[in-house]
Amino acid sequence: MTFHRSKEHATSKTHIQSLLNAVFQASPVPMLICDFKTGEILAANEAFLKFSEYSQEELLGKTAFELSLWENPAARHLSLHNLNTTPLEFQVAFLTKSGTRCLVKVKLSSLKSAGNSTR
Repeated sequence: MTFHRSKEHATSKTHIQSLLNAVFQASPVPMLICDFKTGEILAANEAFLKFSEYSQEELLGKTAFELSLWENPAARHLSLHNLNTTPLEFQVAFLTKSGTRCLVKVKLSSLKSAGNSTR
């Protein structure tokens, strides 16, 4: 009986993860998931790809600093330094792959997943 419950739980957890991924990808709001410690981009949704003009291959494993996504990298560093458990919202100049400057509203929040912190 325990095995059966564990299997149901795993299936339920997998189903929920699948639903969350579908919502993330379908969102019209550009979103990134990054590792907090390294800044490495772990995931980008389709809206972010369209907005930024980057492909998944160009983004994943890189950092916003490496890609020069922020016009002022110091602003990103300062915002991450100030991020504790409370989400932050602010405007920042963002640069697309072609160098187009866009003023965007950014919301940063911290998530914990399997012992890792992402933002």
